[in-house]
Amino acid sequence: MSTAACATEERRRLWLWLHYGVSGSARQFRQAAARLPELSEAYRLAAHASRAAISALPEPVAERLLRAAQDGFLDRYEAWLAQHGVGVCLLDDEDYPALLREISDAPPLLFYRGRLRGDMRLPLAVVGSRRCTQYGRDVAQLFARELAAAGGTIISGMAEGIDGCAARGALGCEESPYPTVAVLGSGIDVVYPASHRELYEQIAARGAVVTEFLPGTRPLRENFPIRNRIISGMARGVLVVEAGERSGTSITAGYALDQGREVFAVPGRITDLQSVGANRMIQRGEAKPVFCVGDVLEEFELADEYDAFAHGVKRIPRSSLQAGERAVCDALARGERSFDDLAEELSIPVGELNSLLTGLQFSGIIKPLSGRLYALDALNVALTED
Repeated sequence: MSTAACATEERRRLWLWLHYGVSGSARQFRQAAARLPELSEAYRLAAHASRAAISALPEPVAERLLRAAQDGFLDRYEAWLAQHGVGVCLLDDEDYPALLREISDAPPLLFYRGRLRGDMRLPLAVVGSRRCTQYGRDVAQLFARELAAAGGTIISGMAEGIDGCAARGALGCEESPYPTVAVLGSGIDVVYPASHRELYEQIAARGAVVTEFLPGTRPLRENFPIRNRIISGMARGVLVVEAGERSGTSITAGYALDQGREVFAVPGRITDLQSVGANRMIQRGEAKPVFCVGDVLEEFELADEYDAFAHGVKRIPRSSLQAGERAVCDALARGERSFDDLAEELSIPVGELNSLLTGLQFSGIIKPLSGRLYALDALNVALTED
């Protein structure tokens, strides 16, 4: 190993040591680094059980640093990371996300599985409610898939609801070489929610799963606001798809505004509690309303490079549908409906409506939902006027 490579590796070990000592806190890391300008000397003394160089640090930090300097601790730590396929990226490494490096409280290091890229062309965060509607799920997947098709990388938190749907939508763009990155509110080895284990592996295989938290860190509630600044910090813009009036999504949007990022929101029905947050952001001028992927790309002067229907969305002219089919689609365009709602609203006999719904499902234009509801399949089909 060359002298430069040895120096780089030694620096990585020292940062891992200090990061462990401050329990993964970016703020405490910066404070401790400022008090320990000669980090290698501080480590050497701590390895000899001397507190001389770390006495100015808070007692809990000093204790952890002293312990981590003893008995081959760092050797075992690095061996565990290697065994579990976990990489470590320092703040000034080439692969550290470039936009994230710019924020005032950037993580000094990131643990990751997969591969990190510092030069993502169009990193965009898609965030929203855990308790989302089917409309929200469809919109998140559609926007994420089409943004990935336009060369974007979707940043999410891999949570239930909108985050998970956004990641799945991005992964659905098979031609994208780097579709999505998930930022965890836990250790790199702690999948939360547990039901997203397969999604975690899929993201790591084609993009990256990252965290600043130490391995083994549980997904505590207080971790997620800390995590959210990374989601917005990595992105050029944040797209909100459904959010409660007070939620983690609004925290992420707030970080984005503070960081000088663009914030977009998909308008929702005024009667949906899950849409209150997004609608309020639009009302207060904190987010730009968007109605299609082109609205987002236009902000980054990329709309001309993108054909919204060139990436797996099937165009079906409305004129090709029967009058009854058009009536059903027009009703569902206003929102989900049950069989009984459609029968009453459209005054169509039960037998005829059943036949219409069966035909539209067979054509892939509509889809059944839980609770005996029906909705347009906006992810895969677009009804056009031509």
